[in-house]
Amino acid sequence: MGDLFSQGQFQSQKQAQVQILSQKQIQALEILSMDGLGLREKILEEVEKNPVLEIDYGISQSTKPSLPSSEEDRNRASDDFKSIIEQKKDDSEESLRKHLLHQLHMERLSETEIKVGEKLIQNLDAQGHHMFEPETLLDRKNPDESPEILERCIRMIQSFDPTGTCTKNVYETLLVQAKQNPDADSLSIFILSGHLDFINPPDAEKALKKIKAFQKERRGMFGLSEEEKRNLSLSITKDDVQHSIDFIRTLNPYPAANFFTEETRYTSPDIRVKELDAVENSLDGQTDDELNANGILKVNGRYWSIKIENGMIPNVKISPRFEKSADMNRDMNRDMKEKLRSGQDFIEMLMNRRLTLKKAAWEIVRIQHEFFEKGPGHLVPLRMKDLAEKIGVSESTVSRMAKWKSLSFDGSTYPVKYFFPAPATSDGTDGSRNLSNDNIKMEIRRILEEHENDGKRLSDQKISELLEQRGVKIARRTVSKYRAELNINSSYDR
Repeated sequence: MGDLFSQGQFQSQKQAQVQILSQKQIQALEILSMDGLGLREKILEEVEKNPVLEIDYGISQSTKPSLPSSEEDRNRASDDFKSIIEQKKDDSEESLRKHLLHQLHMERLSETEIKVGEKLIQNLDAQGHHMFEPETLLDRKNPDESPEILERCIRMIQSFDPTGTCTKNVYETLLVQAKQNPDADSLSIFILSGHLDFINPPDAEKALKKIKAFQKERRGMFGLSEEEKRNLSLSITKDDVQHSIDFIRTLNPYPAANFFTEETRYTSPDIRVKELDAVENSLDGQTDDELNANGILKVNGRYWSIKIENGMIPNVKISPRFEKSADMNRDMNRDMKEKLRSGQDFIEMLMNRRLTLKKAAWEIVRIQHEFFEKGPGHLVPLRMKDLAEKIGVSESTVSRMAKWKSLSFDGSTYPVKYFFPAPATSDGTDGSRNLSNDNIKMEIRRILEEHENDGKRLSDQKISELLEQRGVKIARRTVSKYRAELNINSSYDR
């Protein structure tokens, strides 16, 4: 009986340890995903509820500051620190995600549909667009989470209020709104299906010429779908085009704008990258270890200073009097020992957050060095999974690291997620080049510049063909989208 009791007690203790470890991991991931404002608030909360913790305001860990000497001093310091938090929105404002989740839970759905729907909603950014490709959200080990279920949930959420969220981009938002609007006509749907450049500028007469030229060019092609054939056979007048322009103007490209955003709260950059002059800073001849010790990375013969900013995030430490009590192992009851352990864990989580951010920043600069050397248009495809493998963490850790973080370079600030462009072409097994959409846009700009003075007005189809000659295989519609994002007019207006 005693052996059974001991074994049961051991199993219970083991399960409790596993549960505690899981809770620590969850809290560590939450801290990792926080932006500067959120982390400041979290630190204040921990200091208020845990007397073993103390704050050093804006002072680096390399110095030894004088600490608040009394409980009253610490409370006053905490109140002073709270006064700088002025950017947080009123909690009574409803976020887009909460608004959509409320509608989701009002539907009569299966458990799988609810789970997939929740994943889709949590994956939306402040504009209501997908942050990660929806297909990646499916649990491959669960056969119930099928692509059909995913597509059905996407269509359902797109129909929620506000109409047009859960989309890839602004273009799809407009198309979704039009398809759900009974006043939408065939021409409007056609224009919104990858042909917005026809009404740029929104002049009915010019747009009519573009549409008729497009119909004439495509009409004799093979392999057209039934929908494409219908679009090409449309009989269109100037009044029809004007009606479509007026209708499209009634659509809302930013349906999430009136909701409190939980995203993009960048108060100051988390990472600062700066190129250093080797001669001016006496860097030539130093070993990699010497450079790295000073926060400098050498890539491709150039030197980069990479600094993780604390901003207004204070340093946190264990109060010296509690450290002394712990060392002497007396005058400390069980509750206080638990608070000390909790405080030490919290500080460790803060250190791990900073270390993960540092490792990721260094690899981003190493991998995307052409961007830092040459500027936009030179990002290479980079998956979070690949970065995770390089720095020895999970993909979910990298995802949380990138959330709400920003990087400052050359006078501009970029969200960290900007440095993870997905491949815009295939993997190169068919001879095509593996490029990001950033690279593709640069190639399009180069092609147009090369033909700027030869009298040729390159159509999107022609640009697509020239790109293919350079090993870049993308559709004409994709060329049209990228050209519009570059604010370059179509061939009819150039």
